Amino acid sequence: MQIKLIGVPEFKRMMEEKQKKMTTLLPEAVREATLYLHGKVKTSIARGTNAPVAVDTGRFLNSVDFDATGNTARIFTNIEYAKYIEYGTSKMGSRPHFRNTAFIEQKKIKDDMGASLGKGLKWITPTGKASK
Repeated sequence: MQIKLIGVPEFKRMMEEKQKKMTTLLPEAVREATLYLHGKVKTSIARGTNAPVAVDTGRFLNSVDFDATGNTARIFTNIEYAKYIEYGTSKMGSRPHFRNTAFIEQKKIKDDMGASLGKGLKWITPTGKASK
C-alpha cells in the first residue's frame, strides 16, 4: 500500500503567505479594537454607561489614553486617583469603567477582530495567488 501526498509544496506556500499577511493585518486589527474600546471607556466615564458617572472637573476623563504598538495595546490613565475611582475606597464605591467596559465589549471586539483578520486572509488560495 502506498500513500501519495499531492499539493504539499502549494499548501506550505499558502500557509507561509497567510503567516506573512497575518503579521501585517494583526497590528491594524489590534489598533482598531483599541480605538473602539478607548472610546467606550471614555463614554462610560462621561455618561455612566457601564458604571456611575465619574466626571467632576473632566481631568480623569481627559486623561484616558491608549497605546497600540504591534500586537499589544493598553488603555490607561496616569491620574493617581484613578485607582480609587476604579476600585473604590472604604468611603466610596467603585466605578469600574475600565473593567466593566472591557468585559461588556469583549465579544464584539473578538468578533470584529476575527472578521477583519478572516477577510484579509481569505484572498490567499492554495496556489498562493490572489483570488477575485
